[in-house]
Amino acid sequence: TYGVANMSPGTVRDEICPACGKELVYSAQSYDHIGRFSCDCGLALPIDYEATIDAPYYELAGERYEAPEKAIYVVYNALAATATALELGVEPSVIREAIRTVLPVHGRKVRLNFNGEEGFLSLIKNPAGANVTLDLLRELEEPYQILFGMNNNVPDGLDTSWFREIALDSLADTPL
Repeated sequence: TYGVANMSPGTVRDEICPACGKELVYSAQSYDHIGRFSCDCGLALPIDYEATIDAPYYELAGERYEAPEKAIYVVYNALAATATALELGVEPSVIREAIRTVLPVHGRKVRLNFNGEEGFLSLIKNPAGANVTLDLLRELEEPYQILFGMNNNVPDGLDTSWFREIALDSLADTPL
């Protein structure tokens, strides 16, 4: 298992214990349900690999790595891959090169230009992905526009009820 020692909270939500159904207690939370938690029933996850993050950089097991982007979900994905590779005995230099050269999947934060303005397209399939994207937008200092497009086709999921869980109110204090 892996975790982060220096979490910076983004948009978070409460989560229910899968063992007993009570609300989990978080000592630290970084985004959505991701964080260090426990439950009165005794459920807690041990951390085998604990990282410190200064996005896009992270340190794990005494080594420094660089994720392809500073978006927290990209850093967490890189951290997961790194912890797995270390557990499998892969050398840190090999991991560092693989993480540094990975290319994002098409549809995930694709940069584009429209009428001379830079923007990005983000494929989102759940509230956690949407809220992390909103966290990125809140870091912007200049005004921006958002366009949401949604479908309920089989490849993307027929249930769109998760859209109501997006924390759109978190954008209230951002530039107009």
